[in-house]
Amino acid sequence: MYPCTAPQVKAIHAILGKLDVRDDLDKLANVNAWLSGLNKKAVTSITEMNKMDASGYIDHLQKAI
Repeated sequence: MYPCTAPQVKAIHAILGKLDVRDDLDKLANVNAWLSGLNKKAVTSITEMNKMDASGYIDHLQKAI
């Protein structure tokens, strides 16, 4: 698996900010809740996501805007 890219991480932080999720721990909890729903391993940092998961998470977040 390829690691997520810097632009993906930036997009995740930006979209979560628009959704009023600003605290880093809240952001991480949001990511892990989404990963858990897909039966995927939790991460200790958003940058640990792989490229495919980050892309799916961004799509998920964009639908919530």
